Amino acid sequence: RARASGAKSPTARSPPPPSSRTYHHRRRLHARRTTMSSPTSKPGGSVFVRRPRRSFWDKAREDPWVPIGCAVTAAILVSGFGSFIRGSAKLSQRLMRARVVAQAATVMLIAGGTYSIALKKQQARAALEERLREEQRHGGNEVVLADAAAVAAAK
Repeated sequence: RARASGAKSPTARSPPPPSSRTYHHRRRLHARRTTMSSPTSKPGGSVFVRRPRRSFWDKAREDPWVPIGCAVTAAILVSGFGSFIRGSAKLSQRLMRARVVAQAATVMLIAGGTYSIALKKQQARAALEERLREEQRHGGNEVVLADAAAVAAAK
C-alpha cells in the first residue's frame, strides 16, 4: 500500500541527532584528520601545511629513554604491590621509594627529550633558512651543484 507523501518508511535511516555520541565521535575524528598547523609564509602568500601524524613507535625511536623509564617505573610499582600483598613491609617500602626515584628520573628524561627534540628542530630550521638564503644569493644553481658534489663524494 502506498504511503502518504512526506511519511518515512520504517527502514529509512535518518542522520543521528547532534547530541548522539557517534555524531560527536565522527566530528572529532574528522577534526583530527584535517588538523592544520600554523600558516607558513610562502612567496605566493600564506599556505597551511598538514601536520604529519606520528605513531607511538616513531616517538619512541626519537626518544627511547622515556618508554624505558615508564616500563621500569611500572615494574617497580607492580613488584612493590606484590611484596605488600605477600606481607613484606620492609621490601615494599624500599620498592615504593625506588618507584619515586624512577618516576623522577622518567620526568627528567621527558624534559630532556623534549629539550633535545626542540633543539634539533631549531637547528634543522636554521640550516634550512641558511640554505634558502644561499639559493637566493646564488640563484639556486651553485647550491644544486654543491649538493650533487656532496652526494657524489658520499658514494
